[in-house]
Amino acid sequence: MNRYHHTLLKRSIATLKPNFHCFAITFYNQLTRQPLSLQYPSGEQINERSYLLYCALERTIMHLDTPPNVIPFIEHHANILAKLKLAEQDVPTLCSAFMTTLKIRWCSKKYAGIRRSHN
Repeated sequence: MNRYHHTLLKRSIATLKPNFHCFAITFYNQLTRQPLSLQYPSGEQINERSYLLYCALERTIMHLDTPPNVIPFIEHHANILAKLKLAEQDVPTLCSAFMTTLKIRWCSKKYAGIRRSHN
């Protein structure tokens, strides 16, 4: 990964931080619309764990430039995903749902900013 991509990831996670709870719920709603073999947590569990999800995502992204620091996070989350029965065919669907959620959250933030500037 080059510096530019790493910088973009850091900016994206910083953008999500103030309202990650809404991001997590929106992501969950995207997952419920997809055919997945993954046994993902319920909406209530996502709601309860959204801060932990954010912390894991942030730590992983912040340490991508030093792979030895990321390996423990990846191993830990790989074990969790294995317990949830993540299948290879689920990965593109999860990535697509994640990107769709980013777009939804980005557009809603942009729209809110436009609304505030016109009031």
